[in-house]
Amino acid sequence: MLRVLTILSVEGRGSATIHDVTISEISPQPIPTVSDTLKDLIAQQTKLEKALARNNKALKALEHYLESVKANVLPPAQLKDLVDSYETTAAGLDDQITKIEAELSETNKAMEEEKKKLAAPNDNPKLRRKASIGVFAAKEGLVKISLIYGAFRSVRYKDTL
Repeated sequence: MLRVLTILSVEGRGSATIHDVTISEISPQPIPTVSDTLKDLIAQQTKLEKALARNNKALKALEHYLESVKANVLPPAQLKDLVDSYETTAAGLDDQITKIEAELSETNKAMEEEKKKLAAPNDNPKLRRKASIGVFAAKEGLVKISLIYGAFRSVRYKDTL
């Protein structure tokens, strides 16, 4: 069987006594699946998708209206004004759609980056050790505690029963 031993040397200076040194393992923090940043990005994405749907619907409604107008009913001067008005409104909607799509693309990229950050293992198992040092002092004074070294060593041993 393989066992990991922790070798630790603690030195104290001053009018105090080191009673015990305990090494323990810190349990890993649960990996978060969502962050405040990701929640904000999801809300932004929803908002942009709804704005994109509204603008697309408005553009389709405008096109449908233009198709429904009968050229023989409108005088030529009004037909030109109608087409010019359509062109201006459609161009504005196209610009708005292009802007929203760019923002949506940036938001999606930011969401992917945030998801990668959340999924990335940021926990090193070798750094999950904690040393607790018990010190007793009979009187008030300056005490200096030094951790000289800490090492991890794998040792094979046999269970003897």
